[in-house]
Amino acid sequence: MYTEQVFPKQSDVKIFDRGHPVAADPPKNRPSVFQVSSDVGTLSVNDSHSSLSFTFPSGFSVSATLSRRVPWDSSCPDECGPEGWTSHVPARLVPTHYFVHTLASNAVYSVNGENGVGFAHQEANYGGYFPTAWVWVQGVAGNGETTLLLTGGEFTVAGATVKQFIVGYRSQRFKWNFRGVDLDQVQATIDGCASTLKISAVSVCGQRRLEIEVFAPPTSFSQPLFFPTPAGWSNDPGCVESYVALARAVLYDQDNVELETIAMPQVALEFGGAYRCKTSAPGNESTLII
Repeated sequence: MYTEQVFPKQSDVKIFDRGHPVAADPPKNRPSVFQVSSDVGTLSVNDSHSSLSFTFPSGFSVSATLSRRVPWDSSCPDECGPEGWTSHVPARLVPTHYFVHTLASNAVYSVNGENGVGFAHQEANYGGYFPTAWVWVQGVAGNGETTLLLTGGEFTVAGATVKQFIVGYRSQRFKWNFRGVDLDQVQATIDGCASTLKISAVSVCGQRRLEIEVFAPPTSFSQPLFFPTPAGWSNDPGCVESYVALARAVLYDQDNVELETIAMPQVALEFGGAYRCKTSAPGNESTLII
């Protein structure tokens, strides 16, 4: 996997919200309208539409336009996200916050002159630093009607480390969320060296259960990526990502009756921090990490 990581000079990075330079966190209760630019390119977001264009020092170029935003919760698209009520916890009390802007926008893209269409996921982490260990999975079915998102791991706050997970599944029939902070039971079996992840999520009253298995070829992962730590940006241990994982999800009701099953290819799978395998050497093929 070909990995491109760039750190523009801070003086070259410009961030505007509705045409004005950003000096503080903007309000959360309004549509996202902003632009981030640097010497490698520009990302522009205007609610349901986004565009990006980047050319890296190596000459590698990528551009895309996104439309038809699919928010986490269509009833409150600009405030409701994966975190649930914990999105209101002050940033000084948690290491990072997490928001999903769109689960499956329509995308038209160009990569080094090769054009195509598909679906795009758009999200953001913001705060001080990443968890001690984490996994992340994101996938969209070929027709764009089913999406899967899960993330979680080990969070250290005030010297205490706790495990928390978030799972979101969307299809034509079901819109299910599971959160440890809502007292849902989420059990994870994580093996970064085998490139496997298993999740069993049960709602607090036992009425819903979601079983997920994800696997990616060990050689399909990126080189270690930098991420923010309490001591600054580091790729040791870093995190590694594959974009050719296979995910299988099965939904059950309280009587253990199978409601829906889906196998989803070309899923993103990430192992980060202490969950990253230290004994393998991934990253022998070519693709792009931005």
